[in-house]
Amino acid sequence: MKAVEERETFMITKELIARINELSRKQRSTGLTEEEKKEQANLREIYLEGIRGQMRQMLDNIEVVDAPAPAMPQNPDPKITHINEVAINLRPYLH
Repeated sequence: MKAVEERETFMITKELIARINELSRKQRSTGLTEEEKKEQANLREIYLEGIRGQMRQMLDNIEVVDAPAPAMPQNPDPKITHINEVAINLRPYLH
C-alpha cells in the first residue's frame, strides 16, 4: 500500500482575493506596516497553495491511454460524445 502524503488544502475565496488586492493597492499608495507585509506574504502563500492544489487535483484526474481507442458502436447514444484527440491553440491568449 502506498503512503499518501497529507497536504493541507487551501480554498481560494473571494474574501482572500479581496484582501490580497486591498493590501496590494495600499502598498502602492501609502505603503504597508511590517504586520501588513507579513499578512500579505501569508495570504499570497495561501493563494499559491490553493492554485497548486487545484493543479494537483486536475493532474490526478488525467488518465493516460496508450492503446488505440476502441471502435465506435454502430448506434452510439446521441447523448454521449467521444473525443479521441484535442488540439488547443494558445497563440490568441499570449498577447
